[in-house]
Amino acid sequence: MRQAGAISGPKSASEVVYTDSLYYMDHGTVALFLQFFEELGVVTCEIDAYGDFLQALGPDATLDYTENTANVSKIESQLAEVRRRIFHLLRGTEFTVIALNKSKFYHIGTLQEYVHHFTSDASLRAELGLQSKVFSIVPDHDGDVSEKACVIHSRLDAKCRVSPGAVIEYSRLGPDVSVGGSCVISGSSMNLRCVVPDKSFVSSFSLTIDGRVMFATVLFGIEDDLKKSVASLTDLNVLQIFGSSLVLRFQLWGIKVCEELFSGDKKSFSLWNARIFPCFATMQESARASVEMLEAMSGKAAVDLGGVRRVSIEEMLAYKNINEMLNFRRLLHEEIQTQRQREAAN
Repeated sequence: MRQAGAISGPKSASEVVYTDSLYYMDHGTVALFLQFFEELGVVTCEIDAYGDFLQALGPDATLDYTENTANVSKIESQLAEVRRRIFHLLRGTEFTVIALNKSKFYHIGTLQEYVHHFTSDASLRAELGLQSKVFSIVPDHDGDVSEKACVIHSRLDAKCRVSPGAVIEYSRLGPDVSVGGSCVISGSSMNLRCVVPDKSFVSSFSLTIDGRVMFATVLFGIEDDLKKSVASLTDLNVLQIFGSSLVLRFQLWGIKVCEELFSGDKKSFSLWNARIFPCFATMQESARASVEMLEAMSGKAAVDLGGVRRVSIEEMLAYKNINEMLNFRRLLHEEIQTQRQREAAN
């Protein structure tokens, strides 16, 4: 940023930095994009605002960025050509920057930041009027749900336990569920005895695979680096999940290391494309398998799930069944609303 002249003031604590925040486009630009999409037809690559079309704006824009794939998680053959076409489409489009002096910029792009701003840092919550418990059924007696936890659109049993710093969203938790500190539980239904370790991320996905609706539950540590990759299977020990070697976790989870274990491009291996997460016909079965994987890490017996199909996070995004996931939220909404009405009537 210093090389680009984006920092003003002396090289000290009094430096001032202007950073990106949000963008708007007018109706004319939207019409250009709509026409472009209709002409292009099917788009098989991801086009990102900050990484792609915003770089085509302004008098100093060049085609150089169209070949830069350093921050692209999945490089598709169509990407460079689509970028070039967008560059020529937007070339000459007026670009205006509005600098908001003495403003605040809250970055909530990582799980650590998400947990921090929603449970620990009072500033953002106070400025936006955010609450710790929102449209949820949260026990006010018998249970142990910390006041420093955040519960959003969820239904918690009276006897479940949620530690300080945890965020529970769009989920059901049964009476024997214990959630550790600084965890994120999202879109899951857990009605079995389990202990979710501190700093864990657990999220269930509805998938459509070979025409069948299936479920898989993601689990990893909120401090794990999903983008870190290695070029060879012999270097997998470099990758870590839940603070330990990925290879050691594979042994506990009954997963055999081979190239077929990873999806997508076999030139790089990472937590992103590792086929770790088992698929089942129901969300409850998926959650149960994930609990067994968590228990194996805490010293219990290794997991034996047989020949169950496993998918990577990369594949989950490709197979995701949005309608089924929205239906789960709709049913959860109805459950919460009905119970709240019943409690209000009493």
